[in-house]
Amino acid sequence: MVGKRENSVVQLWDMVVYEAAFDGEDIAVVLSSAIIAAQEVITCPLPPELKANLWNDCEVQVTFDMTTNSNNKNNEKGRNNKYKYNLCACTMVWNQAVFIREWVMCHGWLGVQRWFVYDNNSDDGLNEVINELNGKNYNVSRHASLWVKSQEAGFSHCVLRAKDQCKWIALFDVDEFYYFAPPKARQNTTVIYQGPNSLQDVVKRISSRPVGEIRTACHNFQPSGTKKSPLEGLMLGYTCRLKSAERHKLIIRPDDVDDSLLNQVHHFELKKEFKKINFRAVILNHYKYQVWDFFKAKFYRRQENQNEKSRDKIPRLGTEAIELPNWHLKFCDVY
Repeated sequence: MVGKRENSVVQLWDMVVYEAAFDGEDIAVVLSSAIIAAQEVITCPLPPELKANLWNDCEVQVTFDMTTNSNNKNNEKGRNNKYKYNLCACTMVWNQAVFIREWVMCHGWLGVQRWFVYDNNSDDGLNEVINELNGKNYNVSRHASLWVKSQEAGFSHCVLRAKDQCKWIALFDVDEFYYFAPPKARQNTTVIYQGPNSLQDVVKRISSRPVGEIRTACHNFQPSGTKKSPLEGLMLGYTCRLKSAERHKLIIRPDDVDDSLLNQVHHFELKKEFKKINFRAVILNHYKYQVWDFFKAKFYRRQENQNEKSRDKIPRLGTEAIELPNWHLKFCDVY
């Protein structure tokens, strides 16, 4: 792949260094040909000499995916048996430790068994909260986020990391919560969950089908008349949302993702034999428009590219983090 910027030297990505060792005088470098490059993720083949003798040095931790893809759609039993977890979750955060506890415990009740948290230099006690959750037998790992502005690359990396552990992985934020509406629910019906492990049951039922991506509608909630962060948490504290769903979020089967790992955050490129489905029984509540003191920090980071047409931008707010009059009452259509 060749990348070029205006007034800069063309960079060639046909050879990539992906490991190096220094003995005090000389540097030994392992090179490989790049075969795929997309969204800051570069895929290289494993050199033949390493296939025969993989490094075992405890200070060099390298994971190689040497699995082969089978076109036999009847081999579902073998696919199912290789995973440690039926359902995992992945998220990317910056200073959102306040949400992690509620997010993990809620989705643990719904059947998530493993969490990958990519941290973009948080300084709000995130590690302490994760340690507390692991002390309560939740399986949460924290990873450095190397991509300041590329959520696509982070999710690609997470899908690859989870591939050998997780049959399905949900990719969503810590201010987003799955729930199941009751049968024949009306818009003003109180939220009723259908029971423990409901989300895991969904992916189990779909696993026998040639489906690689499950999409769910996403509803945006607003401050709901409150001016201070609710002590009772997001799900109980924010009770009013916009009428129409915006975008969708996804649960992906890593084995079915295209080798390029190409994605647009809200959907991945899949191998040609697999399809995407919309699952209407499950929706995602996104507590996006929170009280202003918290929301303005999140807004500032999203406005850096000055793209007013982005769907991440806030209606009528422009590119400046200036509080609108009666912010606590904005964007409320449905209680």
